[in-house]
Amino acid sequence: MTSPLITVITATYRRPKDLWRLFECLQLVDLTEMAVEHLVIHDGPNEKRLQAITKAFPQHPGIDRKYLCLEKHHGQFGAFCKDFGLITARGKYVVFWDDDNWFYPHALMHLIEIVGIEKRIGVCQLRHHAFRYEPIPNAEIWEQANRTFSFKNIDTGCFIIETELARQGFWYDQQGPGSDHRYFKRVIQAAGGYDTLVFDQTIIGVHL
Repeated sequence: MTSPLITVITATYRRPKDLWRLFECLQLVDLTEMAVEHLVIHDGPNEKRLQAITKAFPQHPGIDRKYLCLEKHHGQFGAFCKDFGLITARGKYVVFWDDDNWFYPHALMHLIEIVGIEKRIGVCQLRHHAFRYEPIPNAEIWEQANRTFSFKNIDTGCFIIETELARQGFWYDQQGPGSDHRYFKRVIQAAGGYDTLVFDQTIIGVHL
């Protein structure tokens, strides 16, 4: 398979049904001849059910899927898995699609389109169960925060980042909830500010 344009990193932990659903979702995503790498990273030693699902699910010709696992469980909502995925990723861009997300068929193509050739970070909206399935980032809150993404107004599945830039941040900080916001803030700082980012108010999926 040719070098992937984008790497999808999925952190998971003993949720085989959720993982299968995400695989189904990726089967429906419009790739339009785009090569995709999918890294499924289990937060702990090998989980036989997850390994079996990864092997059994039909392979998509445009997706190079790999199942990886960590030596031990780290917690913090898969933050360590995401850092491990960044080390391994081969794509020019990276997204973080957890196993409790569902993405619409246009999601990947739209994220690629909005970053284009000028931006290194793209943000779209995701409907979120914690906010009665209203989309976040909420544009009004974003405006009130001087067009920045505040805590609880950004989600792991909302953004696409150029991989080399994404590696300049880190997820695992042992601080509990909010790792997506803290990671995103580190990447923005590494990028030199919000000028490197585009926020497109298109809904690309659901955080279930």
